[in-house]
Amino acid sequence: MTLAELLSFLGLAWSRLLIFPGGLCAFVIVWLIGTIEHRRALPIAPPGCTGAAALRGMGAAALRALPGSSPLAASAVVLPWLGVALLPLPLAAPLARPVDLVVIVALLEWPRLLAITVDLHTGERLRGMQRLAAALNGYPPLALALLLTAEGTGTLESVGLLRIPEGSVALWWFWLGVGALILTLPPLIEAGPFALDAPDDLRFSMRLRALGIVLVAALPGIALLTRGGNEEWWRIALPPLALTGAIWLVHRNTRHHSAQRWAHVYLILDVLLALALLAAGLLALRERWA
Repeated sequence: MTLAELLSFLGLAWSRLLIFPGGLCAFVIVWLIGTIEHRRALPIAPPGCTGAAALRGMGAAALRALPGSSPLAASAVVLPWLGVALLPLPLAAPLARPVDLVVIVALLEWPRLLAITVDLHTGERLRGMQRLAAALNGYPPLALALLLTAEGTGTLESVGLLRIPEGSVALWWFWLGVGALILTLPPLIEAGPFALDAPDDLRFSMRLRALGIVLVAALPGIALLTRGGNEEWWRIALPPLALTGAIWLVHRNTRHHSAQRWAHVYLILDVLLALALLAAGLLALRERWA
């Protein structure tokens, strides 16, 4: 699917881009997150600096945090914006056809790839290597988790995360994949031992990306609470809010831990998920041959 195709059928559901889940709704959430982060790290005014000057300094820092006007900086906002807009959230305008999870994840991950490139080609080479290491810790379990959910639902389309399987075996693989996806969130959104500062021009984009990834992980919880057509707003908001709270607790308790030690944990998780996926494949072959 090309970018032109994405924009063409999103144009039929323009409210996804401009209101919900992308657009106004997503940007307000990202703005609130940025405001909370700035309040936690208020700059200390230098001696002799008046309150107005301090406010001007904060305003300048906020402006520097916004993406610039270059095409790459614009793509850092546009692509994750599209990724969030394509999420199959209840109450959102219907799409002409479903979108693969691979497409959505690729759109969301673009700012991170830009951040890695920026860090490696500037004076933040160490941070770039750490960000690359966090990505390499997150991508393998992410892929395995999505394959396990697909084993349960029979599809890699994004709407598959909203379809809770009926059979006991399929249900088992589905929730195993969902649990693995949630466990993969710290390296994916750079939280806890993998926490890193984003380049100034990419802060907004990285927050938008993290919002999209949390929403992807929250889709099964949303499906569980909205079964039977109960699509009240609190049923949609509760799973991502609960995930955000859990991530915050993990981040607070593990941000000073060694990322290398946690890398070993995720390596073990990769092996266990690979074995589970192998078992799922063998069971599927057994059923086909029976």
